[in-house]
This record gives sequence, structure tokens and C-alpha cells, in this order.
Amino acid sequence: DVLVNNAGVGAGTDLEESDLAHWRFVHSVNLEAVFMGTQNAIKQMKRTGGGSIVNISSIEGIIGDPRSAAYNASKGGVRLFTKSAALYCAEKKYDIRVNSVHPGFTKTPMAASVEGVFGPEDLQRIQREIVVGHMAEPVDQAYGVLYLASDESRYVTGTELIIDGGYTCH
Repeated sequence: DVLVNNAGVGAGTDLEESDLAHWRFVHSVNLEAVFMGTQNAIKQMKRTGGGSIVNISSIEGIIGDPRSAAYNASKGGVRLFTKSAALYCAEKKYDIRVNSVHPGFTKTPMAASVEGVFGPEDLQRIQREIVVGHMAEPVDQAYGVLYLASDESRYVTGTELIIDGGYTCH
């Protein structure tokens, strides 16, 4: 059995202008939904002999950004929640692996919406800092998820797979 928790919202807002309702909305989608999905998957997977849970986080949950504190905090929460869930499943002797994928800038509708948050100079800087020279395609992320979902990663749990074209090398 496999569960991929893949949901995300996160329009950037100025920290001083953001309100608690925005913070809670972002966390409900990005973090609370991962908790609920993982909790239910564990209950099912332990009855059926195990499985793999892949939680989609973001490089923004590792490095932070001044324009998206709620998003960064929620995705950082996914990162640490994943490690806790992996340790929990191991301690309980469930044959359930729990890992996270941390996509970098990827050509998706969500990434297109970033253009309204970042200025042209920011976008050019981001493009320059992607070591491989271009944004990822969705399939680049999918291959990482496929690996973690498959039996080929049977000895991998609690791991963070960063798929960002080398952006976080800086």
C-alpha cells in the first residue's frame, strides 16, 4: 500500500500584514491534512502488512523565505512530522516506511503564482541559483516519489529527498 500526501497552498504574504486566519488556513492544508492522511494510512497499512507513506514538503520547509512564513513553517512541520512518523512506525515494528520529498522550483500552476509574490529580479536570481540551470518538470518530482513508494526503497525511512536541481547547495 502507498499513500502520497500531496497538497499545498501558500500565497506569500508580508509577515506583518498576514493574519491568523491565513496562517491557520495554510497549516490546515499543508500540515494538518498530512497528519490526518498519515494517521489513517498507518491504521490501514498495519492491517494489510505495511506500506510506504510519502509526504510532499518543499525546499521552503528547509531554507525559509521572508515572503512566505506560513508556507515555510507548515512545510518545515511536514519535514519533522515525517521523521516522527517514521520513528513511530519503526518503534511499533510496523512494516511502514515514511519519507518526505522536498521539491524545488517546479513548473506547476503553484509556481506560476509565485510571479505575483516575487519580483522579476528575484525570479532571475532563483533561476541562476538552480545549479542545473532550469526549473524542474513535474515528472522530475514524480520519479522521486515513485522511488520512495516502490520496494526499491525498502531500506529507506525517515529520509528527506530533495529534488531541486541543486538550488539548496548554496
